[in-house]
Amino acid sequence: MASKSSAAVLDSGSGGSLQHSAGASKALNEASGFLDTLLRTTGPLTAAQQCELEHYRFGVEKVPNHKIQEEDNVETFDPSKDTRRLIQLAAEKSDDTYATLSEPLSNSITFEIKAVLDRKKVRGTVVDNMLVVAIRGSVTLMDWMVNGNGEPVSSQDIGTPPAQFHRGFLAVAEAMQERLAKHIQATVESWKATQTSPSSSQLDLLLTGHSAGGAVAQLLYAMAGSASSRLAFTAVVPNFRQVHCITFGAPPITTIPIQPPARDPFRSGLFLSIINEGDPVPLAQKEYIDAVIQVFVLSPEKAEELYHDGYPVPRPVFRASGTCVVLRDQDASNLALNRWTAVLIPEERLHQKLFANVAVHSGSEYLERCKLLFARGG
Repeated sequence: MASKSSAAVLDSGSGGSLQHSAGASKALNEASGFLDTLLRTTGPLTAAQQCELEHYRFGVEKVPNHKIQEEDNVETFDPSKDTRRLIQLAAEKSDDTYATLSEPLSNSITFEIKAVLDRKKVRGTVVDNMLVVAIRGSVTLMDWMVNGNGEPVSSQDIGTPPAQFHRGFLAVAEAMQERLAKHIQATVESWKATQTSPSSSQLDLLLTGHSAGGAVAQLLYAMAGSASSRLAFTAVVPNFRQVHCITFGAPPITTIPIQPPARDPFRSGLFLSIINEGDPVPLAQKEYIDAVIQVFVLSPEKAEELYHDGYPVPRPVFRASGTCVVLRDQDASNLALNRWTAVLIPEERLHQKLFANVAVHSGSEYLERCKLLFARGG
């Protein structure tokens, strides 16, 4: 179902006067500029940004599909102790990539690749027989979402036709995969040298990242599972007992969701896409951002009047990959008490949501929720 145009939403029967059109255009530009600024922010929002975001959110929160609904048929996500541990570890290491200085664990085996041109910063750490490879997110996410670099393109090495991938993220993953593979191989060799019985010991691999870093982690996961002989990253897979991919607030990057290969070491691994309820980035693409802005500029009364049955979110070009796990507050109206829960939502249902709370996108927010939800029994 096509969404209403910005002009139609804002006009609301006023006759479309030039003065009204100018005011509508100004409101859209201001909302677009504000959202652009927020999506470029990796850390917590300032008090002023929080206040302005609250102003915009009033309208969005009058639209029923701004949150998980009963008809979404979500299931409670109740992971095992080992899975909870992996999620926590992934959240911690993803958040660590934003730190200026490395703080390696005592006696740990680590590596770091600096961000250069089209390559992203990567940190690798061996923790309890697990090599965690974390890719840092970007401070220019909005550019990647809406500019010409977001064109869907085919890949000779990953995916099955007619699957296509986000040009910008694919270019980054392709540019860094060979060098990263060398670092991973060297790390595996260093780790084996510390083992008393190298032949009976094997590492697991955990690919992770927040935001744009999560998008690249998912593409590297797809490369790891590829049958292409041109990819250096594919060659590191036999080193590992299991391969996992756990991402946080990652934008969608493929027209057909990436599927875990039905073979070891992927078959027994995890492929999770962790999403804070309300975070727009896991749904972000040009048409979606346009839809958010259209609702941003409405008064709460007008939003409720126009979309009391829900906003008709445009069909996505890019779709979420992995098992989608939404972290949410069971009673968001009670500001004095957070009752966090995790639910599984079908990918097609996720793409019907109008999430617009950029404040919950930060890596620190994901880490905090994961600690509260998954620390039990860990």
